[in-house]
Amino acid sequence: MKNGFSFDRHGYVIDGERQFLISGEIHYFRVPQKDWEKRIRLLVEAGANAVATYVPWCIHEPREGEILFGGSEERELPKFLELAQKYGLKVLLRPGPYQYSELTFDGLPEWLYRDYPETHARKRDGSSFDAPTFSYIAPVFLEKVKQYYRGFCEAVKPYLLQNGGPVVMIQLDNELTGVHLWRGSVDYHPAMGIGQAGGRYPSFLHRKYGSVEAVSDAYGIAYTSFEEVDPNQPPAKTLQKQRMERDYFDFYCETGTEYLEILQGYLCECGVKIATCHNPAGTSMIPVFKDCNQRLGKDFLLSVDFYYVLTYGSGQFSPTPKYVAENMAFSADLLEGLGNPFSILEMQAGTFTQVPPVLPEDLEAFYMANLAMGVKGVNYYVFTGGKNSGAFGTTANVYDYRACVSADGKKRPNYQVIKRFSHLLRENPWLVAADRVGAVRVGVEMQSLRDGRSKLGRDQNLRAEIVQCIGYTLMTSRYPAIYTQIDQPIPTDKPLILYRSHSLSRTAQENIIEFVNGGGKLLLIGGIATLDENYSPCTLLADFIGIKTEKNDSFSPITRVHGRDIYSINHAQKITAYEKGDQPIAHDGTEQNVYGITGTRGKGSFIYFGGTWLMTGFDQTAMLEDFLSELGAKAVLSCSNPCVNYTVRRDENGKTAIFLMNLYAGRQSTEVTVWENGEVRSLGKFALKPMQVKMLILPTETDV
Repeated sequence: MKNGFSFDRHGYVIDGERQFLISGEIHYFRVPQKDWEKRIRLLVEAGANAVATYVPWCIHEPREGEILFGGSEERELPKFLELAQKYGLKVLLRPGPYQYSELTFDGLPEWLYRDYPETHARKRDGSSFDAPTFSYIAPVFLEKVKQYYRGFCEAVKPYLLQNGGPVVMIQLDNELTGVHLWRGSVDYHPAMGIGQAGGRYPSFLHRKYGSVEAVSDAYGIAYTSFEEVDPNQPPAKTLQKQRMERDYFDFYCETGTEYLEILQGYLCECGVKIATCHNPAGTSMIPVFKDCNQRLGKDFLLSVDFYYVLTYGSGQFSPTPKYVAENMAFSADLLEGLGNPFSILEMQAGTFTQVPPVLPEDLEAFYMANLAMGVKGVNYYVFTGGKNSGAFGTTANVYDYRACVSADGKKRPNYQVIKRFSHLLRENPWLVAADRVGAVRVGVEMQSLRDGRSKLGRDQNLRAEIVQCIGYTLMTSRYPAIYTQIDQPIPTDKPLILYRSHSLSRTAQENIIEFVNGGGKLLLIGGIATLDENYSPCTLLADFIGIKTEKNDSFSPITRVHGRDIYSINHAQKITAYEKGDQPIAHDGTEQNVYGITGTRGKGSFIYFGGTWLMTGFDQTAMLEDFLSELGAKAVLSCSNPCVNYTVRRDENGKTAIFLMNLYAGRQSTEVTVWENGEVRSLGKFALKPMQVKMLILPTETDV
């Protein structure tokens, strides 16, 4: 297919071939029109097959009802699209309404906020946000958005893929919910329908609870109708308050998905039938959109935005193993679990601040680490800068962004980094369909991860806890992990690790029981949830495992596992009873208190280990490896220097790439051993420079 574009969990098919999506962000409204062609040529030379751009509402509708595409160079989107097509680039358009992009009013027109106060998002007390902020579902806001979308669609329709043009995908809004959450609150606009007959919020409660009696029981307040429920007046008791606040956050997320559906509907009404996408602002945002793929259809793509540093307040100035574990691994697996190719539609290429620097070495390591974790599509933000139009800029007159091509068109050292990385992707298209190899699965549930974004509920730190205990430990082991959503059926081909959480949905508990009964191997770490997703008692899994615990009374610093002394393990509980046939495998240093047991249930087996830890030493790695070996995990790779991290990617033909990661400021070396088809072999010793990710491609039998 000469002019085609599609995607699935395994990657992209562009013009009939599996390949990476390689895009760069060029803002036609910032770069002088006379420089467009030169900048696009530089993008093509750097290896890109696509270009992306915002389409700012504030620029194209400066006065209400006056929607302009053309007439001045900052509005000449059609000519920009023609030039992209001339150079064979696919185009990703991002019409908002929200843009951010360091534009005033986040890219929306000032007149909308000034003249229509009924569009303003509201905080709990009914006041407007401190900064200009709109409610996504305010009727007047949607009315004005629809008018703008009509003008946008009319301008771009001749350039759509369906009409033989270069535009292959349209982004719906931008980093949705961020504009509210970053400013301290979800939206309580009257359009939420609180207290209104047939309103959105009462309807949500009706769908979730089914009856007024059920919601009354959940919140501990006697209601006579759903309309009486007021989230602005939460219950006094902690548990009931947590339920209500969590419910309102879920409802808020649901309205965000509804908003994306509305925007997609506007496009369809205008005859624009094309792939759509959205870009959560980082890993923690992905669970907010857990229902989007299902509701928006197979031609919708959920991606993520990654910036390892933007300002001195970022907390880190270079990519780190922590960033890999907390962000890259989670994002890759969550997105693919929802059916998306792991894509970064804002991949850092600079920053709007002048300090700290975005160094070539750091940037290259960042790109390679994302490739190691399985990225299938990237959009460099921004590829090149330019001058802000009028008074629309919020950070500078010139939006240089310290990009690899400066605002005045000069190449910076980072240009060569992007060029090397992009050409590496083009030279290895087989990696698009290559999946990351995992020896074990780590079970996660989207609802609990969503708690982390809302800062509500009982598991708001769960992702960090999983990474600090299991993630970092497995990064130093021979058993790499894949994060798996346990509210879906769980394959039994690999052991499953389940880290303690306060709540697990009834569905997840049933899936885990079915997993073990069907022959699966389960490692439970730190405890077993006894609440369901509504914080109601649910002990299905605990009853299935059948152990009893009580408060730990040992002060021994040692945990003894199979005769091995392990330090720095935290034990809140000790095991006091277990079923006949179960065997103790872990004790305290006195051998009096039992901390771990192993047993069989159904056709499967399990290990319960009551302790947690912050990964501090390789004795913890050895302990976890012992557990997984007992459960039948198959080793993948080991480094003699466990501070060198790694991933392995393999395609369906067995072609394999190994990525060795030294995300530290000093040199490291390691010997590498791999397990292939039951055989163990040494690959030799490798030296790694500071901040280097080295890719090794193993030859297949047909290559030899």
